Parts: sequence; C-alpha cells; structure tokens
Amino acid sequence: MRCQSDIPLRFFFLFIFLILVSSFSHAGSKLEVLSPSLKPYHIRENTSEPATEWDTALRRTGWVTFKTDIFLPKSDTSDRLASMISFHSIPLSLSFFPEQTYTIIINGESRPRNNTLSLSGKMEGHSLASFSATLTPENYLITLQDLDTAMLYRVTGNTETGEGRVREMDLLAMPPMEHAPPLIPMEE
Repeated sequence: MRCQSDIPLRFFFLFIFLILVSSFSHAGSKLEVLSPSLKPYHIRENTSEPATEWDTALRRTGWVTFKTDIFLPKSDTSDRLASMISFHSIPLSLSFFPEQTYTIIINGESRPRNNTLSLSGKMEGHSLASFSATLTPENYLITLQDLDTAMLYRVTGNTETGEGRVREMDLLAMPPMEHAPPLIPMEE
C-alpha cells in the first residue's frame, strides 16, 4: 500500500525530470550522468608478475561520480524507488576518465522490483547494444564495451553517495574466458 504523501513527491520528481529532459532534448544535448571524480586515477605499469591472469588486461583504474538520484530518486521516507520515467531513447553522457566521453542511447529498461532499475543501450552511431547499468538502493554496476577501441569499462559504486570505482580493461589483452571469477566490489 502506498502512502498518500508519496504521491505529491513522485509528481514533483516527475516534473523536475521532465523539465530537465526537455531542456536537454530541445538543445540537442545529452544528460550528463557519469563524470570522473577529482581523485587521482592509477595507470597500470607493465609488471612482470600480475596478481592474476585477469590483471594483464587491466589498463587503469579511477573514481567516478554517478548521478544516481536521476534513476533512483529518494522518496519522502528516504527510501530509493526506481524512477517511473522512461529513459528510452534519451542520450546519456558518460565520462569514465577526463579525456573521453561516450554518448549512450538507452534502448531497453526494466524494473524487476520497485527499488531496482536495469538499463541497456548502445553507443551513439552503433547498432549493437554494449552498455548496461543496474541500480539498487545500495549499489550500482555499469558496464560499457567500446566497440571501436576494444576497451571494457566496469564501474561498481555506492548508490547513496554516487561514488564508484572504474576499471578500464583491454579486451585484446584479456585471456580466453571459460569460467570467469566473480567480480566482488572492493571494500573501501
């Protein structure tokens, strides 16, 4: 059962989001949702003994800030609920590191539960979907495969703060996969 005080708050977020989206769509701009953090990033030096065979593909790591409130806004009870607004065909701007920005067009979304949102999309100018994002009230996971450079970007982060850790991996240096080990977010 929904609380009556939840309804005005949902309309308020819907109104703010529609204003935001309409201003971006009319200007031909993108909705900037991911940007590099001010924390320094680490470029992996070629070492003779990587910790695991997967580390050979790791090029650099860094920190990003994800605007999670757009996708999982807080309600008046401070719970995060998946936005009921459709993100289909909305261009999103993602910048994992300062020198690069990707434009993603969302072409799929699902809400398996009230507080979970899954998005999929493709890079602008490409026909294959190579982007996915899943947000829960606690964490988020973003994956983007750059089809032009054979790089894979993986972000795991905290939904409450928006802060996340990005890993850039060279798919050409990655060993063949039979059974990949699970990706467990590092404790900060």
